[in-house]
Amino acid sequence: MVITKFIFRRSISSTLLWGIIFGVAILSSAVGFISAFPTAQDKAQLAAGFGSNAGLKAVLGNPHALATVAGFTEWRALGLITIIGALWGMMLVTKVLRGDEEEGRWELLLSGPTSKRRAALETFAALLLCLLIVFLLITGASQVANAVHDISFSWKQSIYFGFAGISSAALFMAVGAFTSQIASSRRQALGIAAGIFGLCFAARAIADSTTGYDWLRDISPLGWIEKIQPLTGQYPVSFIYLAVAIIVFALGTILIASRRDLGTGILPERDSRAAHTKLLNSPWGLALRLTETNIITWIIASAIATAAFSGVAKSAAQSFANAQPIQQVLSSITNNSNSAALFLGLMFMLLMIVIMVMTAGMVIAIREEEGSGRLDTLLVRPVSRATWLLGRILIVFLTLLGTSLVIGIVGWLVTHAQGIDLGKKTMLLAGLNTAPPSIFLLGAGILTMAILPRLTPIVTYGIIAMSFLIQFLAAALSAPTWVLDLSVLRHVALAPGANPDWHSNGILALVGIIAAAIGLWYFTKRDIVAE
Repeated sequence: MVITKFIFRRSISSTLLWGIIFGVAILSSAVGFISAFPTAQDKAQLAAGFGSNAGLKAVLGNPHALATVAGFTEWRALGLITIIGALWGMMLVTKVLRGDEEEGRWELLLSGPTSKRRAALETFAALLLCLLIVFLLITGASQVANAVHDISFSWKQSIYFGFAGISSAALFMAVGAFTSQIASSRRQALGIAAGIFGLCFAARAIADSTTGYDWLRDISPLGWIEKIQPLTGQYPVSFIYLAVAIIVFALGTILIASRRDLGTGILPERDSRAAHTKLLNSPWGLALRLTETNIITWIIASAIATAAFSGVAKSAAQSFANAQPIQQVLSSITNNSNSAALFLGLMFMLLMIVIMVMTAGMVIAIREEEGSGRLDTLLVRPVSRATWLLGRILIVFLTLLGTSLVIGIVGWLVTHAQGIDLGKKTMLLAGLNTAPPSIFLLGAGILTMAILPRLTPIVTYGIIAMSFLIQFLAAALSAPTWVLDLSVLRHVALAPGANPDWHSNGILALVGIIAAAIGLWYFTKRDIVAE
């Protein structure tokens, strides 16, 4: 079980992070519903406003019994978990399979007393352990809601919710594992898996937001998950379809993995290509070449997410106007009654978390370059540690700054096209407002990498998880102010729903820059630390 332990240890950080985030999404949905909609009239307004909103239905799915805590929690939390879980699953499995194979780790693993077939089985065992942790966190979160507000989710409902919550992650882990065998590179494998997810999501979104296309929901795995209705209906037949799909992809993965040679794939890729030496004349240029694909992917993903959120801003604003309790709560926080701006403020906060996850991944990649020994090949040349690390820090900084600008620009273009005139300057500043938490995280991550390098993933992802937990749950539970202030997100305004607080933003950015500078100095004084 050496391979199982190896992959599980490499995956536990992201597993706990997303498991906690999924649990918080459930708790915040259930507790927030009770707090924001105390009367039958409030619940009826919610159901009328959100239940008929085609834009929100396209993103989160078709709601059921929306005027109940079970229906609202199922729609909001499961809708988000299904999308994020699928993305996490495919990114994780392509990394541990095709990504590690490209870096030569699988050659070392298979040099021991094992076979390719057994290695594939042990990989799936590690992924099952990750899914089990997420399942326990999702199931436990719904039961914690019972203890907090006596919501009365039964154990049967919670277990159904747990299985429904991990379904998309499990399915797209299997899809990603299969594409990792037929593709010749991780980029190709992830691209194919993402394409399959995009088709499944599009089919489900069309079925939920339009009439006459219900059959698309029946052929989309994401539609199968929606039809489970773990808290309001419990239709377990969909689990059978999902299980069959997962087994088919898993068996295909094991079959191909046991027969193909390492470093090869079924789909062709050019064996040779023209040399491209651009940017390879310096350590900074090399760092940019090594990370350019990741950078472009994150920027495009952020732009697509911004376009999706901004695209439903007009219809969401109408729903907010009909749901007076939500409108009143958000208006009291932001001193703004513009429903579209309030909605975009909430969505931009979600994009803050996306940029923080991107930043954490890039910081961890810097640490992995040291831990895997690749840094040694640079340091034996006339390259200083300070030059190498400073270049990587600047690349991450410019990437997160550029991503925030893209968010502002895309947000303005899409909202302006809908006739929502929030102003170009307002949207650009709102985009820049998403950057300070990630600058703080960058500094904290570099400082951790310098002092306690092996704890870099735990600390970076831990800051994100803690901030998310406090921001979306502690406020609903009336936590003390000092607890709320522990969240990095707490100190950032909900722009464009509110004016950016540049004083707080400046402090976050300054602390991050100082921490990164200290980390850079300390890194030049210590020994290189392997994994």
